[in-house]
Amino acid sequence: MPWCMTCDELTDVAFDGDEAKCPRCGVVAARRAPFPLIILTGTSGAGKTTIVDRLPQALPKFDVFDCDLLLGHFADFERLFGAWLAVAWSLAMQGRRVVLALSSRPDVIERQPERQLWSDVVFLNIHCDDDERERRLRARPTWRNSATEEFIAGTKRFAKVLIEETAATIDTTDRDVDDVVAEVTARIRAVHESA
Repeated sequence: MPWCMTCDELTDVAFDGDEAKCPRCGVVAARRAPFPLIILTGTSGAGKTTIVDRLPQALPKFDVFDCDLLLGHFADFERLFGAWLAVAWSLAMQGRRVVLALSSRPDVIERQPERQLWSDVVFLNIHCDDDERERRLRARPTWRNSATEEFIAGTKRFAKVLIEETAATIDTTDRDVDDVVAEVTARIRAVHESA
C-alpha cells in the first residue's frame, strides 16, 4: 500500500518525500495526506467514546470516527488500524480533517504499512486514574465483560504504557465532560493551525 493504478501488473510504490512514484511507469501513485491525523487513544473506560460522541458538534469541519465500530469485522487489531488509516487518508485527500478514536500504543500505528500515507500523526491519550477507570468499567453492561479482575488489571498496565509512550495526556478523572471536550477540541485545533 499504495500501488500503481496505471500499470498492467500490480506494482507496489514507496514514498520518496511527499509522493510515491511507480518504479515501472513513473506516474505519481499517491501523495501524503495534506493534514495531520489526530488519534485519540486511551484504555477502555478512559472516556474516548463519550468525547467522540460530542466532537462532531465542536469540530464540524472534521470527520470523527470511533474505530471500535468495526472491531468484529477484522481478524486482528493491526488490520483494523491499517484499514482506518487508509480510510482517513482517503478523506484527507478530499480535503477533510480526520480524528480517529482507538485503543493503541503509538508504535503499533507507526508500524502499519498505511502509516506512510501520513506525514504527521498526533496522539492524544485520554486517561483517568485507576480507581475511576475501575468504577466506570464495573458500571458497564455485563455483556461487555469489562468488570473482570483480569480485564481491569490489563487496563491499569495499558494506561501506564500509554502515559510513557504518548506525548500528550488529557486526564478525565473528576472532570466535567464539556470541559474535557473543550480541551480536546483546543488541542486538535492547535495541531491543525500549526501544521
